Amino acid sequence: MRRVIMQISDIHLGPHFDAERGELVIQAAHHLKPDLMVVAGDVVMRADFRDQWLQAREYIQRLPEPRLIVMGNHDVPQYNQIARCLWPFARYRKYITPELNPVWTCEDMIVVGLNTARSFTIQGGKLSLQQIEWMERTLKQYPEHYCKIVVMHHHVLEPPGDREKHPIVNADKAVAAMDRAGAELVLCGHIHTSFIGNTLEVSAQLQAGTIIAQSGTATST
Repeated sequence: MRRVIMQISDIHLGPHFDAERGELVIQAAHHLKPDLMVVAGDVVMRADFRDQWLQAREYIQRLPEPRLIVMGNHDVPQYNQIARCLWPFARYRKYITPELNPVWTCEDMIVVGLNTARSFTIQGGKLSLQQIEWMERTLKQYPEHYCKIVVMHHHVLEPPGDREKHPIVNADKAVAAMDRAGAELVLCGHIHTSFIGNTLEVSAQLQAGTIIAQSGTATST
């Protein structure tokens, strides 16, 4: 059965949000009528400001359902160091979704979202060994005929020509686990560069490899 996923990332609600482009994205989404709407992180520009969260919540609610959303590094407070250290995910959970590692399924597809945002780094991301093990175990629960997809904000491969923003910590372990679990596709964002690749490009030890679909910013100037 044919399935349609619409993927956007890096909305950055706040001073750099392009409202005109934002309206075009919503129109396109409702025209496309995807089986699943994926928002791959950075829904606000600065997580310290409540008004940006209110704008982000309103904008996301205008996108089609069902939706799977993961947070990005901009969704963690930067200026409020106490909040960054003690409750880095609180506002995201309050205004967007309480689920940090969401899962969506239908009769022939399983999509696993992973939170790669961390409080100890401004730009970079990480998957813990526990997250990787959980992801692999979750995907393996579904039969081989299922299309298995992973969503995260940060990338696991360096796009050609981009050496400034490195892949997540434990990227190699995540790539190997996805391959063992039969993940066909990873949807990510973060570096505002559109890129299609395959994990086979970085490791000849993989069995089938996983396609990487990295979206550029949807609405940020």
